[in-house]
Amino acid sequence: MARIELRGAERRPRVRGKGITVPDVLRTARRCCTLEEVLEVRPGLHELDVAACLAYDQKVRELRRE
Repeated sequence: MARIELRGAERRPRVRGKGITVPDVLRTARRCCTLEEVLEVRPGLHELDVAACLAYDQKVRELRRE
């Protein structure tokens, strides 16, 4: 989760230092079949960035259920 940051007035979660939002990464991941395809579409990302976005999304979903 250290790779995810909330910044600015909009408080949208972003990949730290990349400027890409978590929802953008998640949309890309849904369209792609493999991690390699995600990294090809979003070349600035590291596989740990993608994993952090997925973990962040899972945590948000869990908190909404509570």
